[in-house]
Amino acid sequence: VIFCPKLLLVLFKDKIFIMVKKRQTVRLALCSRRNLSVVVLGVVTLFALRHDGGLEKLFSFGSSKNDISSVKDTRQLAATADYVNKDLPEVSPKKQYHVILPCDGRIYHEWQARVFYFWYLRIKGKKPKNMGGFTRILHSGEPDDWMHEIPTVIVKPLPADLEKIADGYVMLNRPYAILQWVKEYMPSIKEHFVLLAEPDHLLIRAPPLWATYNRPSAYPFFYIKPSEEKNAKIIQKYNPKDVPLKQFFPVGPSPLMISKKQLGPISSKWFNISFALKQDKEAFELWGWTSEMYAFSIAAAVTPEGPKAFNLRPEFMAQPPWDKELNGKNGRRAALIHYTYSNDFDPEGTFTPAVIGKWHFDKRDYIDHYPLNRTKRPPPGCDNSATRLFIKCINIAARSLEGWQDRAYKSTSEIVRYFGYEGDVLDIDDPEMKTSSTDVDDYTDDVDLEEIDEATEEDYDE
Repeated sequence: VIFCPKLLLVLFKDKIFIMVKKRQTVRLALCSRRNLSVVVLGVVTLFALRHDGGLEKLFSFGSSKNDISSVKDTRQLAATADYVNKDLPEVSPKKQYHVILPCDGRIYHEWQARVFYFWYLRIKGKKPKNMGGFTRILHSGEPDDWMHEIPTVIVKPLPADLEKIADGYVMLNRPYAILQWVKEYMPSIKEHFVLLAEPDHLLIRAPPLWATYNRPSAYPFFYIKPSEEKNAKIIQKYNPKDVPLKQFFPVGPSPLMISKKQLGPISSKWFNISFALKQDKEAFELWGWTSEMYAFSIAAAVTPEGPKAFNLRPEFMAQPPWDKELNGKNGRRAALIHYTYSNDFDPEGTFTPAVIGKWHFDKRDYIDHYPLNRTKRPPPGCDNSATRLFIKCINIAARSLEGWQDRAYKSTSEIVRYFGYEGDVLDIDDPEMKTSSTDVDDYTDDVDLEEIDEATEEDYDE
């Protein structure tokens, strides 16, 4: 509400209600210096009424680049009206991606998915041109309490015979869920591209359309190394057509931006190879929990309709605490935060790699309960921008989302730590790693990217 002696303006979403005290207010204001404010407000009113988005341009908040990381008054951002799916600019679906988020029915995935969608809505509200719709793929086989809150489709869990093969390896739920979604639901979405994310991702800006019809975009993982001799030996068992090793990229299935044209054929091969690797003793002993990720890399390379190259994007995500800044290895602004690792700092804010710190956050501590509705922020001396931001974003969502407090721990003392308590040593493979992405140049030096990217809309339609 804006009020002055001669004029009352009530701003409600994109409508403005005006109450003028006297019929000649504007004319009188032009004649009187004392009423200059009325003239200014009159001009504001006319501008807002005459120009699309005029009001929003004048009274906008936060970053103008579809980025939440620079927002200062985050409470204002969280309280913004949910107008995000209305009046969006017309953008061809050929230039947009549809965000999909596979989840199971556990509380662990539930709170993460709600946080993800909360920030998806806020970023979508800034009207990024390439971001399309959203679907949570719930592979529990039954609805949950948040069907009204998050756009969701339900697919089947692993059948008994496949569950027996998985034997507790929960990563195999993902390729089966995606395969079902591709067959049953993907044809009905209008966007030509898909962005596959995970529950523990947090969008901080809308990534542009990095994929083309023939070249997907993905994050380069430092621990996926197809060209290493020990890995190449296993890969060749699933490479009957002798695809060159340089076409096996250091990627997993998420984060991934890919055309529907390519996701369809790859999803079937990814599913089959994932279960084959689980039953391959040599492969599973070597790759362990990353086997499903290697399965995707192999499937993408050996599928005839699959990509010959990936657009590797280190700025796809930051992974704190190993990544301190909100940038990728190439210095560009990250699109999302992946909070999969344990974040540990001493009381002075110094990072304590591989040792649980006085200040500690690990998503695995919240398998049966939501996080506190106000998780304590990192110590003042902590200079990790990525850690600070994802804690802030979880706190904002916690204070804003329905029923959070009912499902959350009530105090720090209640939290059951997954890996242990202050001073305990974490069991991780490489506590000294300095970066979470690999060097993309190693995979693109000999590839003709221009030829790969030449696919047209007509090729896609055909």
